[in-house]
Amino acid sequence: MGRHLAIALAAVAILATTAGAHEPRRELKAHEHGRASLKIAIEGDRVLLDLESPGANIVGFEHEARTEEERAAVAAALTRLEEPLGLFVLPAEAGCRVTNRAVEIVTEEEAHADAHGHGHGHAEEARHNEYRAVYQLACADSGALRSVGFAFFDVFPATEQIDVSVTGPAGQSAYRVERNAPRLEIAGQS
Repeated sequence: MGRHLAIALAAVAILATTAGAHEPRRELKAHEHGRASLKIAIEGDRVLLDLESPGANIVGFEHEARTEEERAAVAAALTRLEEPLGLFVLPAEAGCRVTNRAVEIVTEEEAHADAHGHGHGHAEEARHNEYRAVYQLACADSGALRSVGFAFFDVFPATEQIDVSVTGPAGQSAYRVERNAPRLEIAGQS
């Protein structure tokens, strides 16, 4: 895990704890295509976003990029993931700006077996890439954070739903945001 991502994840845990809630539990099942997870932690003027998504949602494959076309797709995806306010649209009146970001590809080893316990026998099929991004934001008026728009679905069209956990002064809430309703009301959490 990259040093910046580890620091940002620690900040998410600290922020969630100081906000009076337990750290959100992960709802995303490992590599469930079409699903991603987003943890949002709000404290005062600070907002942290912690995104996890299978590579299939982001670039259409989960293996290490092999071809020039796949490498270009990964580079383009990483560039898009560097701009969280283009993925998660916050109310303009909140005046949020990105103060830190950490984006990485995490490779997970996963044992694949069918119902009879037989593996697939393909080493590369057992490796899955997951995209992780943690963003720190500073907002001029966090009280104006009443909603989040999910342009993420337009940018990464293979994503069908995002499981969202919001931790703030009012406690913790869990939501499911789907492609056909890409907006989340979070009034009372800031």
